[in-house]
Formats: sequence, structure tokens, C-alpha cells
Amino acid sequence: VVGAGFYYKTFMRPQSLWRYYEKFIRQSAGFSKAPKHSDPERYEHRNAHCDVLVAGAGPAGLMAALTAASAGARVIIADDQAEFGGSLLSSRENIDSKPACEWVRQMVAALAKFDDVILLNRSTVFGYHDHNFLTIVQECEDHVRQREWRVRAKQVVLAQGAFERPLVFCNNDRPGIMQASAVSTYINRYALCPGSRAVVFTNNDSAYQTAIDLQRAGATVAAVVDSRCQG
Repeated sequence: VVGAGFYYKTFMRPQSLWRYYEKFIRQSAGFSKAPKHSDPERYEHRNAHCDVLVAGAGPAGLMAALTAASAGARVIIADDQAEFGGSLLSSRENIDSKPACEWVRQMVAALAKFDDVILLNRSTVFGYHDHNFLTIVQECEDHVRQREWRVRAKQVVLAQGAFERPLVFCNNDRPGIMQASAVSTYINRYALCPGSRAVVFTNNDSAYQTAIDLQRAGATVAAVVDSRCQG
């Protein structure tokens, strides 16, 4: 493993040999050869206008989309996952006295009833340009591999959620060490317990739910270590 830009310091002299160095450096950088054959897949793009574009279909995004649609707005809601729901897909929480997954299904069904609502799953909002012009790439399952949406929106709701940040310590990338959100996803979404005995290390409240999930799945929680100061 070498640091980025090492070749600018290592192969400075003699300059006359740079043309020989460069070929081997480019090979080590992982550049592949450009394909010689045309891509057999089909692609397309669509243009759309809406009153509200919602990026993210977790609980906040779904509620924002339904509120806007109920007010008569034209809505596009996009999420990069195959299913809407975001973090609720890996949760055992109750919303409005019903399981989170059931709440998500009801919200999606309610949105689907509106004629002016477009539901885009497997769709990543990858560009936010001037004057609320956004670009979305959708992974398709029909005759088209990908579809690019070019959307002009009056209002934009960013409800994309957040990634869990791992705690930093020596060897935190070894097998058996994983983020709390990953553990809950394995248990609640895929019915798979990733271990039989666990120590939960946290600096926030969310990991306590992970400890509960582990116990419900039959694992032994040896300890919950909270790094926050008690006061």
C-alpha cells in the first residue's frame, strides 16, 4: 500500500527516465482498457416538472410527500432502495400504534392513489443544480437498464437520512465488529442474528435498541459500553 501521489516524489530524477516510469505507474493505478464493443443495454431519459420533489423515502420523506400530495401538489418522491421506508425497514418501532413496516405500506398505498404523485424506487438523486433543477438516475427492471430523470421542482425536500459513523479504535475493521445499524438490519430485515454473544459500544441512545434486538434474537449481550460522560 502506497500513499496517494507517491510517484511525484519518488520518480523525480532523472527526468529522462520518466517516460519509462509512467507506463508502470499507470498500470499500478488500476486503469482498465476501454471496451471495444458497443453497450447492448438501452437507456432513456425523461423530463418532468413538479411542485415538490422529495429526496428520500424514509419516515420524514413519506410524511412530507403525503402532506404535499394531500394539499394538491404534484409530487415526485425518490429513494435509492428497492423498497420505501428507509430506516424503518430495519426497525421494530411502532408508529400510530402499528408496526413500522405496516405504517410504511399504508403510506405508500396512500401515495399511489394520487394521480399527481410519481414514486421512484431504486432512484438516486445525484445532482442538485441551479433553480431547483435536479437529476435522478433510476435502475429499471424492464426493457431499459437505466432511466435519467431531469426534474424541475418548485420546492425540494431533502430527507435522505444519514449514515451511522463508526467509532474509531484500533482494529475496528476486523471480522465480527460491525455498526449497530447493520446488526439491527440483519436481525429485523433479514431474520439473521450475526452472533451469539455481543458487546455493544456506543456514544448515543440508538445502540440500546440494537442491544434489545440482539436479546430478542437469542444472543447474549455481555455489556453495553457507553462512552458518554455521566452527569
